Amino acid sequence: MKKFLPLCIFILFFTQTACIFAQEKISLKASQELYYSDYEEAVITPSDKSIYPVRLTVTVESNDKTLYVKIYRATGATGSFELIIDSMQPNSEYFDLYDSTPMQPGIKYYYIAVFGKTDLNSAAPSQKSNISIGWGALTHEAFYVYFNTTIKKSYPKMTLMNNPSALKKLGSEETKGDKSGKFLYNAKVKGMGGIATMTYQNYSDDNIVFFNGDMITQADMFSSGTMSGQIKMSGMYNGTIYFENITIKESQAHSGTYGIKPANSIRKEIDYTWNFVDKIE
Repeated sequence: MKKFLPLCIFILFFTQTACIFAQEKISLKASQELYYSDYEEAVITPSDKSIYPVRLTVTVESNDKTLYVKIYRATGATGSFELIIDSMQPNSEYFDLYDSTPMQPGIKYYYIAVFGKTDLNSAAPSQKSNISIGWGALTHEAFYVYFNTTIKKSYPKMTLMNNPSALKKLGSEETKGDKSGKFLYNAKVKGMGGIATMTYQNYSDDNIVFFNGDMITQADMFSSGTMSGQIKMSGMYNGTIYFENITIKESQAHSGTYGIKPANSIRKEIDYTWNFVDKIE
């Protein structure tokens, strides 16, 4: 009987290995701040709130010719998860689904996929994917609105820059972000007017986004003039805002365009009136 032992071991090993590879498995990867190509944008469009869909790449290891997949979404790792996609797909190495359901800027979403006809609560562990975190990229206009409404929260921390009189705006002051970094203000006389520089150094009030760079205003005694400089936003959303094409009047944007260059996207000029938009409806 001993001469049959190696053969038995081989058969046992082969059988166990075959069982391992025969097990069904599903995995999921959600995109984070993904900008689509011009070709993709022909069919993948931003939502009403100007947020691009999240791409959900699903991989299923199964011998089934037809795959039943459900995608659930939550705003936290522990739920509660809601069904957002119920899809039937032909078996392939992987396939993409897209979350175009309503989203809010500044919110990260947690996704889990379920393989088979069952739902999340009754699915076996082997039918559930990993949890993947994703969020949609913002259009150029929404990017600026998010940037502007977030960075404006730092303005009330200053005293000099909020004085109504141009002369009383002169001087320097500094404050800190609620979470990190510094915000510095400096205004001095230059010619018949003055130049004011607002400098951000790894500034953040929320640990969601961080600001670095300068906003520079050169104006006359009536607070009218031009802007220059650029601010880089990083963290959840990444890109640069350019101010060199903005004209101001009485301390407010009056004409021109903001240059918006999200990471992994092109630069686009948007009208100065976006400075007065608080949110995308």
